[in-house]
Amino acid sequence: MSQAITGRIRPGRAPGAITSDVRSPWVLAWRRLRRNGSALVGLAGLLVVLLVTLAAPRLAPYDPIQTDYNHIQEPPSTLHKFGTDDLGRDIFSRVIWGGRESIGAAILAVLVGMFCGILIGLVSGYRGGVIDNIVQRLVDIMLAFPVILLMLSLAAILGKGLLSIILSVGIAYMPGTARFVRGCVLGVRNQDFVEAARAVGVPERRIMLRHVLPNTVSSLIVYTSILLGGAVLVTAGLSYLGLGVAPPSPEWGAMLNYGRNFLRFAWWMSVFPGLAIFIVVMCINLLGDGLRDALDIKGQ
Repeated sequence: MSQAITGRIRPGRAPGAITSDVRSPWVLAWRRLRRNGSALVGLAGLLVVLLVTLAAPRLAPYDPIQTDYNHIQEPPSTLHKFGTDDLGRDIFSRVIWGGRESIGAAILAVLVGMFCGILIGLVSGYRGGVIDNIVQRLVDIMLAFPVILLMLSLAAILGKGLLSIILSVGIAYMPGTARFVRGCVLGVRNQDFVEAARAVGVPERRIMLRHVLPNTVSSLIVYTSILLGGAVLVTAGLSYLGLGVAPPSPEWGAMLNYGRNFLRFAWWMSVFPGLAIFIVVMCINLLGDGLRDALDIKGQ
């Protein structure tokens, strides 16, 4: 992202004296983001959800796994804001605590996929030649599998549990990330500043990490926001299918799966966990669209 230089006349100077105002590209991106109302709504909503889940020990009125047979399947009320389930557990407390596992698993899965994909795509795109051909053929093999089928297969192999979901989603995201990073690197590796670094004898590893990779950061931020929204849905979906955490964990996908058996006469058991997933994914997508517009340097 190129820096913006604007000429302006400062007070106290001669009318003909023009000074250059060099602004950081990140400052300009933030100013563009602030003008995007939907992106700010997404950012604010996401921050609120994260703060609420982090403060779950203080905000949750009840123990999320504590049963209370005196309040079984009660509808939403002042005592239980989101109602209770068939064991008397408070749905509001379970939704707050469940965000830690659902959002945390999605973030870790994206980090796993991004770390491996960036490493593979960076080396493949910069080195080129035989290494690039071998790596890209392996990526093609992984991309030949439907993503959801690959995730289900990996989750079945690794077994049930939150760690299994994180690794399954992360590995499934790796080939697409590697292909994306490779495309970004191909557009940077022949730039003048990279050629100058090679000419003065800078080691290739340093060129990749200090010159090539930083110039792909803006694209990676937008790509990560896209992956994160999908990861929240996928991790909840795998838990819904019974491949995630075991009961009585209040993970959102597991709560959806558990509540579907009572949907006709206790709708709140499934609606509120599903609404939490919807809000988080919507906020991430709104923020991602705003980041895409704010960090887009084409035509600037």
